Amino acid sequence: MAMSVTPFKTKIILLIAACIAILVIALLRQTHKSEVAEKERARMEREKFDREVQKQHEEFMNVIMQISPQDISDSLKREIQKALERIADSQTSEDFFLKAYAASIAGNHDAAIEHYGKAIEIKPDYAESYYNMGYIYFQKEDYDNALAHCLKAIELKPGYAEAYSKVADVHFQKEDYDMAIEHYRKAIQFKPNYANAYDGMSEVYYKQKNYGKEKEYFEKYIEHSDDKVEAYFEKGLVSYARQNIDRAIEYYKKAVGLKPDNADVYFNLGLAYGAKPDYGKAIENYKKAVELNPDYAEAYNNTGFAAFEELNYDKAIEYYERNLGLSPDAVIYNSTGWLYALKKDYNKAVEYGQRAIKLNPNYPHAYHTMGFAYAGKKDYDNAIKNYKKATELFEKSPEFRESLAEAYFDMGEAYEKKRDKKKSAEFKQKAVSLGYKNP
Repeated sequence: MAMSVTPFKTKIILLIAACIAILVIALLRQTHKSEVAEKERARMEREKFDREVQKQHEEFMNVIMQISPQDISDSLKREIQKALERIADSQTSEDFFLKAYAASIAGNHDAAIEHYGKAIEIKPDYAESYYNMGYIYFQKEDYDNALAHCLKAIELKPGYAEAYSKVADVHFQKEDYDMAIEHYRKAIQFKPNYANAYDGMSEVYYKQKNYGKEKEYFEKYIEHSDDKVEAYFEKGLVSYARQNIDRAIEYYKKAVGLKPDNADVYFNLGLAYGAKPDYGKAIENYKKAVELNPDYAEAYNNTGFAAFEELNYDKAIEYYERNLGLSPDAVIYNSTGWLYALKKDYNKAVEYGQRAIKLNPNYPHAYHTMGFAYAGKKDYDNAIKNYKKATELFEKSPEFRESLAEAYFDMGEAYEKKRDKKKSAEFKQKAVSLGYKNP
């Protein structure tokens, strides 16, 4: 669906403007309380105050309507929520609107709906409250209520482009693509530079397999996006999710071309090349990601995986080790241990398997690695002990059927080395019954 593409710097500027508006409101209220000495003067001051507060509310709401709650970091959400709650303490429709917005950015949808409802009780023609309620119902996947409230917003404010676009989003979710197109067009009619509506149109035409129109509206989406890097990046993510890897690569490359210092784009470009699979180019882009962000643990991890796929165990270990230096993780310890085992450095393999188990005592793959390492050391009793623990844990999770089969087979091999043919045959047969095929 249509995504917010407000650039990060613009968001920060908008948030600063919003907070300034909040402070002005608070200051006005405090000033007003201390300047009511005379009845007539109090009346005049109150009228002036109301006009100023109304102006500040409108400015604040114009700002926050441009920022989706999901675009705000958790720390900023908490600060804005506190600020809103400090000033939203009276019974005006605007105050209930602010309380609702504070609840929405905290993820409390029910409270937000309640406060928007109170704002509407006081001010029945409050189009913005209807729209925001519709937006929240959409997030709750209550599409009927989302549609009803956004249509009411349009009735009260016929040129409400955002409401038309949200109505279109609802029809998109209901797979009524003709109605979605109609309402996206209305949104564009009232707001010709509305990037989200062009994005929505592009998505509809993709669903209809009208790829010519999809491309046409995608280009308009990019043209009107405030942050073209983010727009290309988001489209890359969508294309990757749809398994359209070549298109994802195309979009990520365009994003990199516009902003060559974006580590996240290089990381995702690495993911896309890895999915082709082209591990050489995947590693190349992961390396660029870590050059730009030396603390990018996932990039180190994925570089290690790509190097492993190329059978470059030393390079894989190097990047796994870098990842572990940033973020100790049982999975990465185990992967590193397995690589050491493949290199026949069995002592290191045992060491890393033990570290993985210390972090997660119920991680079956670590016990399998330990078994493999002990078998390499010809310590078959400890190998069997760890294989048994691995199989016990694998058996608890049906998705590990293939891993369970491998562990049974390896345990059979260990018993064979101990010249226990009966046990060896027993566990190898279990492996075969689970679909194991000896490579």
